[in-house]
Amino acid sequence: MARFNFKMQRLLEIRKHLENEKALEVHMAEMVLVEKEKELELLEFEKTELMSRHDASDTVDLTLTQMFHDYLRQKNNQISRQHGKIREARKETDARRKELVQKVQERKSIELLKEKKYLEFKKELNKKLALFENEVALRRQLNKETV
Repeated sequence: MARFNFKMQRLLEIRKHLENEKALEVHMAEMVLVEKEKELELLEFEKTELMSRHDASDTVDLTLTQMFHDYLRQKNNQISRQHGKIREARKETDARRKELVQKVQERKSIELLKEKKYLEFKKELNKKLALFENEVALRRQLNKETV
């Protein structure tokens, strides 16, 4: 019996491999994004803790107040920079996701071609089988008539 042989099987395997690599890149980019968001949460937590400690203190020392405002400004700058890093990480993640979608589409196009070729192969095989069965039936009929 004939066996289906897809001539582009190696290309399909390569496309699957590239898709897996892109999926890993997306995962890594998402991990970086989550890490950046955790860093932001920590900075915001530190800021709220600092503000609550300052509000709880009854000291009116001008030097300490100035130091507090300087440190608070520094925390706000860090938070702003972290927001920028998160935006960049999101852009990177989105870009990786788009690349993954492209690789998935490339793989699926080859898989669709493979499926189409398989259906053609199966149809041709069924035709050959039908011809063979007709040939066998015809020979049986001829053998019955000659006997």
